[in-house]
Amino acid sequence: MSAVFNSTGHHVELPDIVSASGVHVIDGSGRRFADLESGVWCLPLGHAHPRVNEAMRARLDAMSHAGFCYTSPIVEQAAHALLDVVGFTGGAVVFLASGSEAIEYARQVASAIGEGSVSMCFHDTYLGSYRATRERSTGWHVVDWERCADCPGGLRDPACDTVEPVPADVVEMLLELGSSSGPVRFPPTPLVTRCVDLARDRGATIIANEVTTGIGRTGEWFGFQHYDIDPDIVVVGKGIGNGYPVSAIVMNEATTTTLAQTPFRYAQSHQNDP
Repeated sequence: MSAVFNSTGHHVELPDIVSASGVHVIDGSGRRFADLESGVWCLPLGHAHPRVNEAMRARLDAMSHAGFCYTSPIVEQAAHALLDVVGFTGGAVVFLASGSEAIEYARQVASAIGEGSVSMCFHDTYLGSYRATRERSTGWHVVDWERCADCPGGLRDPACDTVEPVPADVVEMLLELGSSSGPVRFPPTPLVTRCVDLARDRGATIIANEVTTGIGRTGEWFGFQHYDIDPDIVVVGKGIGNGYPVSAIVMNEATTTTLAQTPFRYAQSHQNDP
């Protein structure tokens, strides 16, 4: 019996992979297999990319871990680069290790700066492995847009009840545009716009979950860029590390300013590691 526990429910087809390069993984006998899923969608530049590996080796030789009381200029440089890509001038970034915990951080921020208690999302949104986002029987307003998929206008008619009634105490709207659960699909633009507008009217924080859909996987840098919306927070993971476990919470200027005026605190062992 293997000492490694795999709870995905899938049979491990290739248990003897010893190396990888580009789009291929290689087993102990030298056979090469095309990795059509890029790992778990984490390798947009392929396995063992020389520039990525060179950068990681340089950090290992210099400094790979930082405590809460000190940091490295390279973290600040990376934050500014990410803010530029997202388009959040004057915002702030927090680096963590996984997409699931980055979503958790973003939700804690929304709770800290908001007054509601209900989370809103589309029915096919995947928000990570944590129990708090997987169990949506209470505290969630889930919009099932399945019947909108083939609707020419995105909403059947002005009285369509797909979205409404939205609870008054919505604290956050979590958007995953270009869903990672099953087929990659984009909700109709009128539906997305209406949901965002209703959530904003209730004072909710708009969070774009780009852990799976970001870093170019949808044809834009991020899935939300296919729509005319401006999220308050963008969560990035997977592809941003090209196989190395790193995620990021990117907050716009207004969110950053408001958060700084609250007693919000968050500490994690690998937060903002260089």
